[in-house]
Amino acid sequence: MSINCVTLVERFNMMISFFIIFCGLFPSFFGIANTQNASTTFIEGIFSQKELKLGDIKDGNMFIDIIKDEVSKVPNWGPRVYDLILELMNVLTTPGYPLKLKDIADQEYDYIVVGAGSAGSVVAARLSEVKENRVLLLEAGGEESKFSLTPFVANLVQASEKSYDYRNQPEKLFGWGKKDNRVGLKAGRGIGGGSAISNSIWVRGDPLDYNRWEQLGATGWSWSDVFPYFLKLERVTDKGASVFDKGYHGTDGPMAVQGNLNPSIIAEILIESVKSLNLPFGDLNGRNMSRFSFNQQNIEGGQRVSTGRAYLSPASNRKNLDIVINAVVQRVLIDTENKLADGVEYEKNGKLYRVKARKEVIISAGVYNSPKLLMLSGIGPKEELKKHGIPVVIDLPGVGQNLQDHPSPFLYYTTKYNTSTVYIRTEPLINSAKMYADDRSGSFGAAGAQIKAFYRSKYALDERPDIGYTIYGSLQGSVFSNIVNEYINGFKSIVTKRYFLPQSYRDGFSILFANYRPLSRGYVRLASKKVEDEPIINHNYYSDERDLKVMVEAAKLGARIAESRVAREGLDTRPFPNTLPQCEKYPLDSDGFFRCLAQTLTASGGHPVGSCKMGAIDDLTAVVDPQLRVRGIQNLRVIDASIMPEITSGSTNAPTIMIGEKGSDLIRGRKLEQLLPPVKNPKTALKYKDL
Repeated sequence: MSINCVTLVERFNMMISFFIIFCGLFPSFFGIANTQNASTTFIEGIFSQKELKLGDIKDGNMFIDIIKDEVSKVPNWGPRVYDLILELMNVLTTPGYPLKLKDIADQEYDYIVVGAGSAGSVVAARLSEVKENRVLLLEAGGEESKFSLTPFVANLVQASEKSYDYRNQPEKLFGWGKKDNRVGLKAGRGIGGGSAISNSIWVRGDPLDYNRWEQLGATGWSWSDVFPYFLKLERVTDKGASVFDKGYHGTDGPMAVQGNLNPSIIAEILIESVKSLNLPFGDLNGRNMSRFSFNQQNIEGGQRVSTGRAYLSPASNRKNLDIVINAVVQRVLIDTENKLADGVEYEKNGKLYRVKARKEVIISAGVYNSPKLLMLSGIGPKEELKKHGIPVVIDLPGVGQNLQDHPSPFLYYTTKYNTSTVYIRTEPLINSAKMYADDRSGSFGAAGAQIKAFYRSKYALDERPDIGYTIYGSLQGSVFSNIVNEYINGFKSIVTKRYFLPQSYRDGFSILFANYRPLSRGYVRLASKKVEDEPIINHNYYSDERDLKVMVEAAKLGARIAESRVAREGLDTRPFPNTLPQCEKYPLDSDGFFRCLAQTLTASGGHPVGSCKMGAIDDLTAVVDPQLRVRGIQNLRVIDASIMPEITSGSTNAPTIMIGEKGSDLIRGRKLEQLLPPVKNPKTALKYKDL
């Protein structure tokens, strides 16, 4: 039988086999000693109804029969199967690293940091280096698990409780293939925040990004100002060190950065394709960003390096740092007479608590939740606040505005058999699991993103690259397409059935193509004055016509690389047939098709920024000044990706960590002296001076 004609029953059996493999192998390579106890948690709900125990299961067929019987009772069994997978993932919630926690905060601290994400973890760790500072870190989510540390499962982690599952407002210009025309927006929820759910891609951005910030009024944030902070936070490991330009990278920082140690067959051939087209290759975090490169990633020892692991774990033993998880901050407490922030109110386990801040409150709740918290506290556009019955403490019209992201749909290509990762194939899956169990090597210990690239299209407005790519060594959603594409990626059923399902279980790769210099701007607003209500988010992708034109150019170059002579000879690459709803009328590879695809398969790049913009004192749309202080309110700062005036080129995790480093120094009244690469010795190049 052809692999494309697999019956529904056979696909279901494949899925159950996948469960069995996971039950048998996951506990061992995550260090869970008692496999029976771990697996019991997974099937407890089903077996309790049947008065069975795990020991009663004699073979795989009996297990299959039990699961089939359970899901047959549910008319729409897709969500149930997905729930079962998530139950298995919950087995692996053992904390991923040591982290000393406090149950309930004390009544008063010097500094209160709201949010333990990519920036907040850094701020709390750095402020607590000063023994005289008492620091409280409040995080709405939980700890980072052993499961979330595994690079292979990044997409599953994004679909778990470790992530906020927000949705963009329905729009006419994009999201045509998504349910209700709503694009999914993931944001980290838990220790490490976005750094704990991302694809571990390490990109600083173009030097001109930061010079542009300074031009926009962010004095002290030029490339020469921020480069020393990248040196400070980076630790380029010996593994893959040859891919890095000398003098451009740090060697002693908390954040491990390594090259792609085991490029796939697809990655190697596509890089050869890039070179055959005379496209530049090299370190995109080095002398020139406009390059194609094997991915640089925050992975060490086969595990993700988040800010929780890198910063908070070693800092949590300090007596002057308290970390409280599952604590949802309701509002910032403000002395309205003196316009001064002096504490926060938070909820945990159904109880409300108030904590006072002697010095400052720092909001690091992320691009969607930092403006939300400001508005709930009475800081924001007065009309928005009045609409929800929130007393206006200060009218700041820029709160929630200036929202930016990199719209990032995919191109999909099939390749010849056994050239990519297809995880339904039992032997490769078992071998990969065994390798990871033995020494954290193999595909489970590497990010799915194989290649990262940036390039200037004909629409580029300056010398910076405006388009780019992330190439994955497999077809996104080729296995369990209904689950992955509908319940994780949010595509409409018709898109899954007509576009993705016919290519199920095929070898191939996925090219994420993006507009890295978008002109479109969106917003974050309140749905109500209730903390538990999700914010209203609209990125307004493609509201500027130029952004769509740039997307077409990006898709065309991606197709050239995938369909070059080198790629065809080495991989037998073939684009998905044009069965994409609403796009069939366009010839494959035409401008019309690529434009339609970008509007149909629209996805967030996962790089939201800008909703609490940093700017000069005379910029009425700015929320914070270059010291990251909230305008008009004393002792209150915002330190996270929301302060970016303009989005950086590429993934935003590295710039956000840099913001955490520089922001904590601003609080401490110091800064690193300006520095430009290359530097002879990164270990001795950094020098501090007082502000």
